[in-house]
Amino acid sequence: MIVALIILGFVALGIAIGFFSTTTAPVGYEDEHGFHFGPEEQSAQRESAAELSSAETRLIKALG
Repeated sequence: MIVALIILGFVALGIAIGFFSTTTAPVGYEDEHGFHFGPEEQSAQRESAAELSSAETRLIKALG
């Protein structure tokens, strides 16, 4: 009976630590330049612009 209560206590402690770490985690994202707060929209826009410029470069090479 005591062992079951100890195990139950450890489970409850694990759940409480999980809730605490979830609520205190920073909001943001991490990329090759480090951690950034806020949504990742700026990075996605930069990546799509880089893809567009590489596509334009391939098109110019194909046409030229």
